[in-house]
Amino acid sequence: MPIALDILFPIPTPAFSYLLPFDANIPSIGVRVVVPWQQGLRIGLLVGVREVGASLGLELKQIITVLDSQPFVLPKQTELILELAQSSCSPAGLVLSTLLATGLNEELIHEARAIEGIKDISISTEHWVLASQLDNINLFREQGLIKEQIRIVPIKHKVLKIAKPIDENLQGKRQLNQRIALEWLDSVESVASGSELARQADVSESAVRTLVKKGYITYVEEDAPEPALPSYPSYEINKEISFLSDADYIVISGGSKEERIAALYDGIARALANDRSVLIIAPEQSLIAETASYLQAKFPTLVLSGELNDRQRKRLWHDLQEQAVVLVASYFGFLAPLHKLGQIILIEESSSSHKLRSGPRLFSPSVAKALAKKINCPIILTDSLISAESLLLTKKANAEHLQLPYLEQRYYFSDMSSSNNWPLSANLLQVLNQVKDRSRQAILLSPRRGYSAALGCTSCGEIISCPNCDLSLKYYQEQKKLRCHQCSTELSIPKTCSNCNSYELQAMRGAGTEWILKTVKRQIPGIPVYRYDSDQRDDLSAMLAGEAGVVVATSAILRHQPLSNVSLIALTLFDSLLAFSDYRAEEEALRTVLSLNELAPNKRPLILLQSFQLEHKLFKILRASDKLKAINSFLEELLIRRKAYNYPPYSKIARIQISAKDEQIAYHESNRIFDTLKIHCKEHAELLGPSQMAIFRIRNFYNYQIFISDLSSQGFDELLKPIIPYRGQVRVRIDIEPREIGGFLE
Repeated sequence: MPIALDILFPIPTPAFSYLLPFDANIPSIGVRVVVPWQQGLRIGLLVGVREVGASLGLELKQIITVLDSQPFVLPKQTELILELAQSSCSPAGLVLSTLLATGLNEELIHEARAIEGIKDISISTEHWVLASQLDNINLFREQGLIKEQIRIVPIKHKVLKIAKPIDENLQGKRQLNQRIALEWLDSVESVASGSELARQADVSESAVRTLVKKGYITYVEEDAPEPALPSYPSYEINKEISFLSDADYIVISGGSKEERIAALYDGIARALANDRSVLIIAPEQSLIAETASYLQAKFPTLVLSGELNDRQRKRLWHDLQEQAVVLVASYFGFLAPLHKLGQIILIEESSSSHKLRSGPRLFSPSVAKALAKKINCPIILTDSLISAESLLLTKKANAEHLQLPYLEQRYYFSDMSSSNNWPLSANLLQVLNQVKDRSRQAILLSPRRGYSAALGCTSCGEIISCPNCDLSLKYYQEQKKLRCHQCSTELSIPKTCSNCNSYELQAMRGAGTEWILKTVKRQIPGIPVYRYDSDQRDDLSAMLAGEAGVVVATSAILRHQPLSNVSLIALTLFDSLLAFSDYRAEEEALRTVLSLNELAPNKRPLILLQSFQLEHKLFKILRASDKLKAINSFLEELLIRRKAYNYPPYSKIARIQISAKDEQIAYHESNRIFDTLKIHCKEHAELLGPSQMAIFRIRNFYNYQIFISDLSSQGFDELLKPIIPYRGQVRVRIDIEPREIGGFLE
């Protein structure tokens, strides 16, 4: 029977079927294969092998060659790709292109020759010729007249080398610099360029150019050396935390980031001693680098992230197969070739950065759990506050929760409802003066960049909105601009109100970094003030060196290296953390406050929270004398509420976004899709909607959303089957396990 190979390409499609040549051995799942593709070639990943009927075999094209003798992606990880495609309702090729870091875009040398005994065609039977020189290669291939071979183009680079030694023509005084350059090149054998040789030999570039013209030195193409991998400083952890568990599911919460990593040491050491590798997934580049810095002092550690170029990733792919190592990675690590994986660790499990914003919109903790289950290895998750999902799982057999003591912090709560000062209360200004007097440092966290959330008219209350979105335009006072943070529309500030022609336009409450920075400069003169947000990132090297100052920042500062002399951290509007249209808002707000100590890990700064609702229960938790007990009580209450409303972790949720430029079409299609799903799902799912999204119009698209809760664990690939292939008048976006209920899906 003919053998069909299912080949996956890094494009948003399912696998394509190709035929295995009748005389070829069946390749291993996970190898790369080269196939004919349109007028050229394409590299794909083998994900399936099956027998097919003779009639279908006649319709399929044959593969040209197999690139690998061993799987490039391990078979279990190949299965994971297909399962993730199914669970995320995405094409398998989209999952592949998202997770595979390298290997499918190689430059190839394609050659062909006629098979022996074939005559009367213009191809040699003895010599390989470039396929690009053949006009009818597809026809020759279909008729079985040629053999083909594929090679990956080796990486070459040009270097400057000696072509001939010093002779009598270089003996004069005027040739001194030329002799010096030639002698230097002889000592180092080669350099990258003429300018590099001039720099190293400390001669003029003209002397080097003369040597090239005279033929004493020349550029030679040779195999490029292996690229260097990025290096990170090593951090020692002085605190030892003994923890070794045989549980399959482990959560480490509380303490500091450094303490949570210290609690991983015993398990990592045991895995490496048993010749097992450890995969550590971190959500952001800053956390990847920091985690690697803590681990490399004790363990052989490699790093795989978006920071690496393709050549570095290829080298890493090879190095990972050599020995048991610790791999600290972004989501690219899920397909890394770690043949003996003994442990999967997820850093900051609840970070929103673990949720991919595009493609299949995978959520790294779910991918990590799926991989751990597939290869039967333990999984460890760390965070300042355990998630509700993990808390429920740790109540099951063979699971464990290590709760480190929470750091004793000094909190101060400033009631903004009774304050006449905005955006900084009198209490905060008083503490800032103390920071200045003692030559200390302060970090003021703002919920937004820009000057304020809106510019409005004090006469009629009109707010200037984006012409393309149902959002107020953010006010940038320094640039004298109004900007939409959704569609990037920019407008000049009008002189009068468009509604009542009043000149009384001013910033509305909702202070951003610009407003807060301006207030600090006015109220606390003489202290350096810096801004750190996605619009402007001031150089903080002076503060890293210990000099006094105030940083006004968004959450971007959380990814910066900790400052050395921080005595105050202030959330200028704590209420903004509770304002997210998401059932996780309270949990995330508490986690954020508990994580603030990471801004000054070796200090015990005052943490000041400004709020209009100091009666909120989160403040009771932060005031509690037994914080651990209060937090655990809050988490148990959280689970009770989640269960009552059938929210995760007691169900799985998907969100369907329906968008159209015509409001009526968006409305009618969202209702039609809802009715279709209701009939299809019956009692297997709970449907909510369709409802207008929190921001109804974005970039002139009107947006509705439907929520579907899987009540029977049937899987969203089955529940959403009627709409997955939708090709109608509206855009349909599916997000499994949404992390921002009110967010817009691109």
